[in-house]
Amino acid sequence: MHHALTRAYELSDRLTERERLLTRATYYNAVTGEQDRAMATYRTLLELYPAETTALNNLAVIHVDRGERGQAAELLRRAIQLDSTMSLYYTNLANQELNLGEWDAARQTVEALRRRFPDMLAAEHLMARITWASGDFAGAEAALRRLLDHPRSLSGDRTESLYGLTALTMLQGRAEEAFRHMARVREELERSGGAMGPGQDLQLRSYYLLL
Repeated sequence: MHHALTRAYELSDRLTERERLLTRATYYNAVTGEQDRAMATYRTLLELYPAETTALNNLAVIHVDRGERGQAAELLRRAIQLDSTMSLYYTNLANQELNLGEWDAARQTVEALRRRFPDMLAAEHLMARITWASGDFAGAEAALRRLLDHPRSLSGDRTESLYGLTALTMLQGRAEEAFRHMARVREELERSGGAMGPGQDLQLRSYYLLL
């Protein structure tokens, strides 16, 4: 990936102004790690092309990396207003609203995601997290169990639901049940060709614990 981005950067003089700025900002952030330079380039791009939603999203991601979640949320709201066809903007925004503790705003974002993309299970995963974060453990558990058995759930959906159930039951002192869920995580990972690393049982890398 770095090689491809470096090559694109080297040839960026041949691109249009919009493409050149986007390519260079991506290169600064992903290859050289110059976040300040990347952010300045994205801002220049947005001054010239205010409707460039890719720049809005990518700039928001950098703000998240710097712990500046409020700024990220504002940029993502702008991106959705400009282009409501990108589900990524909704999920990114809902995650930031969750991390900011803005439960009502997160619910509204997920409801908008549901309306725009009614078949996306990502909305249901997000709603389970919101329910969890707002203190309704019973509601979160019910939502996760529905996701686990949903006819459209893929391996990744089931694994994510099982991680959530593992963490939730462990937090409530239901250790035996938590271990059963984690055993099912292993089975799901093995079925999909993955594997659980050393100590991962204890780490519970599900982001349900990272709110």
